[in-house]
Amino acid sequence: MSPRRVKTKRTVSGQRRVYRVVNVTREVLQCERPYVLFGAAVREARLDMELSQQELADRLGYSRGSIANIELGRQRVLLSDVFAFAKALCLDPKKLFAATAK
Repeated sequence: MSPRRVKTKRTVSGQRRVYRVVNVTREVLQCERPYVLFGAAVREARLDMELSQQELADRLGYSRGSIANIELGRQRVLLSDVFAFAKALCLDPKKLFAATAK
């Protein structure tokens, strides 16, 4: 894989905003490591229960695409959603939280 760059520009208030991501690599995802680890734990639990992404999405009221993005660490999850995932996957929420600390 070639190195990938994130292009940013400054907003009126001077903050930097990402406006285009080119070839996102694992290095970029390392910035969001807890979300990647959380997603991996969700995927593992989903597969253990022999659920498809669509079945999990239906249980949670998400789209299948959102579940795929969460499992890859591309989509952030709210704290309240962690508990919903734990309930849908018949897990103790501590297990999902512990996965992010690796």
